[in-house]
This record gives sequence, C-alpha cells and structure tokens, in this order.
Amino acid sequence: MAHAISGKKIKQIKRKDFNNYFKFLENNNLISKEDQDRIDEEIFSKRYDRLNICPGFTIKFSWDGQTAIELDRENKFEQDFYEKLTEAFDAIGGL
Repeated sequence: MAHAISGKKIKQIKRKDFNNYFKFLENNNLISKEDQDRIDEEIFSKRYDRLNICPGFTIKFSWDGQTAIELDRENKFEQDFYEKLTEAFDAIGGL
C-alpha cells in the first residue's frame, strides 16, 4: 500500500487500510503509542469508511499570563514572539 505521507499529498485511505496506515506512522515515529487512545476515540470508534489524510504539523508555544503582561508592558512582546518564531523555524531547517 502506498502511504499518503510518501507522496506528500492529500489522499484518502479506506477503512480496511486504517490499521496499516497508523502502524506506518508509528513505525516512522510520526505518532507515538500514546496517541493510540485518541486515534481509537476519534477515528476507530466512528463509522468512517474513509479518511482524508492531510500531512502537516503544529508548533506551539505559550507564555504564562504574567510573563505576557510583563513583556507587553515593557514593549518586548513582539521581539520575544519573533525570537520564538525564529527558534521554531530554525529547528525545522528554516522557511
């Protein structure tokens, strides 16, 4: 079975291929065993006959409220945001 991720394209997979696809993702360290409960709940427990696969990733950073207020008060929030954004993109090889 050709996996959607190998072509870096949006694809559909049939229900009979769900297990193989998620095992492929796990074997390639794209998901972890810990993700299985969420996959079971949000996908396998439903009656989907197909899945739309849309490759992507998320980068997330949060400031605690006090830090955000202090950075904003000192007019440094924009600078800190830019630094965090640069760090994130540097970690994945840039834009």
